[in-house]
Amino acid sequence: MGITAFEPYVPPDTVADFLSVKRREILQWARAGLIPGHPLGCGRRRTWRFLLSEVNAAVLSWNGPTRPIIPPGSPPAARTRGGNADG
Repeated sequence: MGITAFEPYVPPDTVADFLSVKRREILQWARAGLIPGHPLGCGRRRTWRFLLSEVNAAVLSWNGPTRPIIPPGSPPAARTRGGNADG
């Protein structure tokens, strides 16, 4: 019977520091399924915890853009060019 190493669950702030991004982005990625996260609790407000080894493996496996592609003519695309969604 071998001894297995224990890896603690860490809060989103620790993951954000690890990846050099904002805490909010970590939570968005976890909710979108881009990185593995473990929500604790029930209801709308959950506490998220992460294993750094899982997050590291997920990030290393990314091949393409990490952000959703914004289709032309959508409101976010219009905001970036300073116009409205129709033109």
